[in-house]
Amino acid sequence: METNESGIVPQEFKVLVLPDVEETLKRAARANIMVPEEAARAYQTASTIGRVIAIADAAFSFNDWPDGARLPKVGDTVVFARHSGLKLKGRPETNAKGYEEAQEYRLINDRDIAAILEF
Repeated sequence: METNESGIVPQEFKVLVLPDVEETLKRAARANIMVPEEAARAYQTASTIGRVIAIADAAFSFNDWPDGARLPKVGDTVVFARHSGLKLKGRPETNAKGYEEAQEYRLINDRDIAAILEF
């Protein structure tokens, strides 16, 4: 199981996701869409693919899930609604040049996860 080093602990029905900008850009390239480097940062916000970092205790606990449904777990790659949730910066870390940087995460509702990618 992966460790949540973001410093963000989801509550209620929330799921913490790290958007996968690289995967989004790869998919754009496969579709022959050219993305300028300065526009690539915008994909962090618009990305719809990401890795589950943490799940709140109450997430996925509502009663209308079918029996045997595969629920997302930490480490899964998921597809989520494009503009869902809150954008949050995680715990800052010092990079190789000595500057502090923080990953940008998305804190989304459990119901905003549309699919789990198994490929």
